[in-house]
Amino acid sequence: MDEDTRDHYHELEEMVRQLIERSIGRGGSGIPPVYGFHIIIVGGELPIEGIPYPHPGGDMTLEPPTEVAIHDGEVLVVTELPGVEDEYLHLQVTGTTLRIKARGDGCDYETAVNLPPVDTGSMSHHLKNGVLEVRFRTEKEQAVQGGDHPAP
Repeated sequence: MDEDTRDHYHELEEMVRQLIERSIGRGGSGIPPVYGFHIIIVGGELPIEGIPYPHPGGDMTLEPPTEVAIHDGEVLVVTELPGVEDEYLHLQVTGTTLRIKARGDGCDYETAVNLPPVDTGSMSHHLKNGVLEVRFRTEKEQAVQGGDHPAP
């Protein structure tokens, strides 16, 4: 690395350090900003959306990064909800949006993700060690298996 490149690297490193210090001090919560992503793979396209974490709506309402994966006729939604027990978890599907609300360890979690076309009646979830997995069959898979399922 030449001297000019090294100087630019150190300048950039100092600017990032100052930004982090300012952002931690600004909110008063001591929680640095983190960005998560929604990734939905449909037809080879990769739409990626950044989501601020913690959620700007409240001091202790966090919007956890959430992933959506589609594989073999199944849609899997995964997010981290540390300290949450199943009885404090609420899942709601409206149209093509899955809303996740939960309470645990002194803070609330709230997030929403866009789903591809799914059979809402096939929704199942598993919460273990702070990791939530929500599964759906795709509408295409439901048509192959036959049968209608009412929305929960």
